[in-house]
Amino acid sequence: MNHKIGIIRETKIGETRVSFTPTQLQKFIKTYEIPVFIESFNERCFLDEEYKICGVKIVKKLPRDCNVIFGFKEIPLKRISKDKIYFCFSHTAQGQKHNLPLLKKLIQKKSSLIDYEEIDRNYENSMRLGRYAGMVGIIEALSLLRERFEQENLYTMVNMMFLKPQEYQSIKGVKNHYQQISTFLSETYCPFDIPIVIGIVGNGRIANGIMEMLQELPHKIVDPECEIVMGLDSDYLHIAKFDRNYTSNFSIEYGDESNSYYFRAYLPYLTVLINAIKWNPD
Repeated sequence: MNHKIGIIRETKIGETRVSFTPTQLQKFIKTYEIPVFIESFNERCFLDEEYKICGVKIVKKLPRDCNVIFGFKEIPLKRISKDKIYFCFSHTAQGQKHNLPLLKKLIQKKSSLIDYEEIDRNYENSMRLGRYAGMVGIIEALSLLRERFEQENLYTMVNMMFLKPQEYQSIKGVKNHYQQISTFLSETYCPFDIPIVIGIVGNGRIANGIMEMLQELPHKIVDPECEIVMGLDSDYLHIAKFDRNYTSNFSIEYGDESNSYYFRAYLPYLTVLINAIKWNPD
């Protein structure tokens, strides 16, 4: 079979990511002599011209005979064709109901789906959610908190111009910005109205990514058992970490229903709760 590789344009608002860099595709084409096509897209993080220079064919729409197709997020249903192989983050492996129509359409078209997150290498997920998911998640959370408190006319630490992820050029740029905010706060008296308490559930790669970003800002780690229910000052981001020992031990001792109640008891004291737990059917 003569293979042709296709890369579709993303359709989700604000999605600029792509499966391969121009240099990766240049190496692939040189090694395997398989043609690669990519749909023109002005919002992509790499320019069309960068791909063209590396030997990738720029097209408005992929040729019908492209039999291996790469997307980044879910492939739109209307783009599913017969007898193709599709690569993407499909968000279906955990039984997400909103994407079951995607699986149904793939079955109807007798096409195959390979989810990046489910590709195993030495029994390890090679492209699972991890450090960057946590980093981007907390960047988004801080920017949303800023919008919320501005609407409520409350002056807090997160009013310090925290931007959305897509407004930064790189993780390094985010860290530099957070360091500037931290320096400003250390040199300036700011009478904030309320303290910010961030609850983090989990202790894996995602949670570590969250903490990597928060460490660039004035923060204190607080004990969920006692400190978050006490008076906290507003000059720091207070971080309450609920790791696996909290959730597992409590669930074993009191059962799932009590475990849910256990977390609800903390909610009034948290400004935001970030779920970084790995999903497991058990």
